Amino acid sequence: MHLSSLIYIVFVAVTTWIQEAQAQALCITSNMVDELPSCNTASRYCCGCKTLFPDPNGGFILPFARIKKGECMDEPCISTGFCKAKIKREKEKAALDSAQSDPRMMGCTSNDDCPGILICLQGLGMCIAPGPHGSPCDRDDMCSSGVCDTEEEECVDCLDDSTCGENGRCDDDHQCVERARYGDVCEGDGQCESGLYCNTGACSNCQKDTCPSGQFCDGSSDVGFTCKPQQQKGGPCKFDTGCLVGHCNNNKCVDCIHNTDCAENKMCSDTYDCVGAIVIGGTCKEDGDCQPGLFCQSGVCSKCKDDGDCNM
Repeated sequence: MHLSSLIYIVFVAVTTWIQEAQAQALCITSNMVDELPSCNTASRYCCGCKTLFPDPNGGFILPFARIKKGECMDEPCISTGFCKAKIKREKEKAALDSAQSDPRMMGCTSNDDCPGILICLQGLGMCIAPGPHGSPCDRDDMCSSGVCDTEEEECVDCLDDSTCGENGRCDDDHQCVERARYGDVCEGDGQCESGLYCNTGACSNCQKDTCPSGQFCDGSSDVGFTCKPQQQKGGPCKFDTGCLVGHCNNNKCVDCIHNTDCAENKMCSDTYDCVGAIVIGGTCKEDGDCQPGLFCQSGVCSKCKDDGDCNM
């Protein structure tokens, strides 16, 4: 064999070993190890890594290590479903092997035959411990949480909020998490503690129209919204809702801003107070300053502006 050929063979072997080591390291350290396994259609092996990884020399390298929850799984596959079924069978086999070492664990027909908190695994006739979150199951008592997602065939903490307590909720991963408190970020009322609302992205004590009479939902703080008393005329405000009289002008509660804000025969003065409309002969600025039926003619409330206003 020529020296050049030998060098080439050694080079290929070393390169392959390095790639396999890199792939295995990437597979083991990847967060994707915790995900359900998939079938690598290129290598036809079950692997916890679902993606290809960049090769420093260009292109991509396959994750050679067959990973199952952090353990190697040298098992050919034809589909991802095959990998999931294989893992379920391996877990059941491991439980069976453990049970066979203890005569008390074998030969059960119901949960009453099993010691302590162990349950009887139907079909195999053995006692097993209820599994943690993510364990395979087909009924609730197979799970330490008491909840089995029969569609996904795995143990979960919850399927809805009802099993998570008063201040807990069931998240998208079917795990019970604490509800957000006042001022915490939220996307909906269901994420907040009981009695709170998700108002403009923050858990708050109120929403519009949820405060008692004489109060308004104030969002002036940087934390959240809470009910506060409405202000009398002359009190501080930021919005109309903060005033009992219904209008906020220049951060102060006032009677009116326009004449239309006042009752009949009233007008809005320069001090934003509703006052009696001006009678005939009184000084005015516009028609609205005068009593109904009068016109502001040359700065005086009059019965007419021109001949057209007179009845013939």
